[in-house]
Amino acid sequence: MARIDKIAFSFRALAGSALTGLKAVKITGGSVTLAGTGDAVGVVCVPGTIAAGRPVSVLRNAEVVEFAGTAGQNIYAQAGGLVGSTAGGLALGFTVEGDRLIVAL
Repeated sequence: MARIDKIAFSFRALAGSALTGLKAVKITGGSVTLAGTGDAVGVVCVPGTIAAGRPVSVLRNAEVVEFAGTAGQNIYAQAGGLVGSTAGGLALGFTVEGDRLIVAL
């Protein structure tokens, strides 16, 4: 399961719904909600589940390890808050090792 390794810039806001895992997120009405392909403001990396109404860190410039990827891939926001290498959504960052995602927003 992905986990945060380093954070250079993030902000905290309340989760608008339960969040789990690595997801692309946006701010809706002051709360963190799942993003679509083009409206992500950051990513969350939650090792378990965080309940709605609890504060969560939204990563904007950070490193996430134990990410299931391939070195040298660009990573994009996908529908439903998913994060992956399929182009078409907002670019979230890139991988420098197979398991290290650099979030750069």
